[in-house]
Amino acid sequence: MQAKKIMVEIRAKNTEFALSSGPNIGITPTTSNIDPSPETCVSLVITSNREEDSPDLFQTGESCSISFTGPAGIVTLCDAVVLRSAPPGGRDVGAVVFEGTDPHLGVVHVLWTPNHDIDRWYYDVTASGSAAQFYTHDTQEETYGHVCFCEGTRILTRNGPRPVETLAQGDPVQTRDNGLQPVEWVGRRRLPGVGTAAPVYFAPGAIGNTAPLRVSQQHRMLVTGAPAELLFAEPEVLVPAKTLVDSGSVRIVPQRQVCFLHVLLEEHQILEATGTPAESLLLDDLTRETLRHMTSAPLPAGIDMARDMRAARRLLNVHEALAIGQMAATHRDRQHGHRLTA
Repeated sequence: MQAKKIMVEIRAKNTEFALSSGPNIGITPTTSNIDPSPETCVSLVITSNREEDSPDLFQTGESCSISFTGPAGIVTLCDAVVLRSAPPGGRDVGAVVFEGTDPHLGVVHVLWTPNHDIDRWYYDVTASGSAAQFYTHDTQEETYGHVCFCEGTRILTRNGPRPVETLAQGDPVQTRDNGLQPVEWVGRRRLPGVGTAAPVYFAPGAIGNTAPLRVSQQHRMLVTGAPAELLFAEPEVLVPAKTLVDSGSVRIVPQRQVCFLHVLLEEHQILEATGTPAESLLLDDLTRETLRHMTSAPLPAGIDMARDMRAARRLLNVHEALAIGQMAATHRDRQHGHRLTA
């Protein structure tokens, strides 16, 4: 007899969930910090977006509707993706981690720990002087730390824009600072586009792009204008794409599968991607660790992958980039739609 499928609604205990937002998101590629005072968030409701025959199981990649009440009022995440769904075992606490976006909070991680008092754990850990961190992915799964373009992104070359997936070693691409430069390597990988691997979508014109643009969450985009000048005394800075999410023209869009492509040049450069400036691959320790896990794109022979590169512009961390975004949003409201220029 086939199991009956039902829409699932779970009302969590107030002591069994916590939030991570803003600079607490993505402290490492696999962890986030719990926001201070988790008890200020109450009334978590989790509702499945489709009928389920296993009410107690959330599968990675599924989406749910989530609502809770925080210090500023009710927060609703309509399509929160399941990043982690770990049953209890050994010393591990059973936990489900959801990721969604809110117009005011930006990217949000919601940690739900059924049958475990996360409030007490938080205060025990912080009282000892440590940060209360949680894994954002099931620990047996591979870590995603991609800095790359999505398939279909058009990169400006000597002969005009070309889809990034058609580029090959030796092809000249246009750079913002140094004219035409040859491509050393294009790496690619296909994987489920969920969680931290869900791409950031820029609607046409959102950051100067001439058509829809998708990049990985950690891919840095060039931002110019008054916020960069006022906050960091720099005319141009590079910020992670995920920090520009506004739940409108810029948002994180989970998808069943995504093809990510790295474009490596001799030096770190600013390329023109679908009409807007974005970085090429920057070699450093974190990048090399990410590339080491790639199986579908062998690292090129004869190219020094161990070298460190000098960044083409100042690189802002998530906290700094969010400050720029907040200032730009205030300015945009005053100017009736003025956006970050790129």
